[in-house]
Amino acid sequence: MDINEVADGWLGIGVVGLIVGCLLGLGIVLIHGYARRKGIPPDPIAEAQVFLAYGRPTQAEAVLQQALERNPDNAAVRAKLTALQARPH
Repeated sequence: MDINEVADGWLGIGVVGLIVGCLLGLGIVLIHGYARRKGIPPDPIAEAQVFLAYGRPTQAEAVLQQALERNPDNAAVRAKLTALQARPH
């Protein structure tokens, strides 16, 4: 394997990461945009699901924790957060 093959491999990984990051950002923007147009607050569980779909459990957990800080009585968010924290890392 020469240096060009190594560079091509790293470039491919970088491009894939960029695409995944863009798709993740687009998913979050779509969730918030839809909620705003409908006049409803964004769904933290839906937002967390987008993060989980792209392998970002830390961000999903942060979204759920912030939602619980705003509304500690939200049982659905609490259940999703508990399930997420129970998953093996």
